[in-house]
Formats: sequence, C-alpha cells, structure tokens
Amino acid sequence: MILRQTSLSANIVQFCRFLRLKKFTIGVEEETLSLQALQFIDYTKPSTFRLALRTTLCRSKTHADEFDGLFNEYWKQVEKAVDSKSKEESSKKRPSVSQPVQFKSLKAWLHGNRNDDTE
Repeated sequence: MILRQTSLSANIVQFCRFLRLKKFTIGVEEETLSLQALQFIDYTKPSTFRLALRTTLCRSKTHADEFDGLFNEYWKQVEKAVDSKSKEESSKKRPSVSQPVQFKSLKAWLHGNRNDDTE
C-alpha cells in the first residue's frame, strides 16, 4: 500500500523506491538530482514535472519507454492513498489499553495510597 507523504520531496523518494521495484537502476545520485531539479522547474505543471523526473531517473531507452506508464500508475495510486500524517494521527488516537495490575499497584504506592493487600 502506498502512503501519500506530506511533502513533495518525500513522495519523490518513495516514487524512486517504486521504480526500483520495477527494475530501474536508481541510486542516491539520481534521487538527489531529481530533488535538485525541483529548484529549476515549475513543478506545478504535470508535464514539466514528469519530464524532469524522466530526465533524471531514466538511464536507458527501455526505462524511458516504461517511465510514462509507471509514472501515471504511481501518482494515481498516491492520489487515492491515505495521507501518512493522518494515518499516524489516527494511530495515536487509539483507546488506551487498561494498565496491567503491576502498574496499578506501583502507581497506588507512588501516590501514597498503600494497600495492605498484596497485589
């Protein structure tokens, strides 16, 4: 399952991982180059964004031919994906599990509510 990251750069790094799974030979250098390219392009235009990534991430004609289909597949999945930030927030809101007996007795002892019974 793909999680939509909260920043564009994190989504690009995840896209590079996706391409590696599809047998692209992408290293840290290509990831860095694609992130640096964002400084020089208008990444709000999809065609410019796609072309910049294709230029920095494809090393062969075969990869260039496969790139557009994989690009569309990945970014469509990202549009449908759950935000990673909202997923983290929802996991934080889980109801707390009742504390084990040891913690209850320790807490009672720390607060001076000593009980003569052995817990």
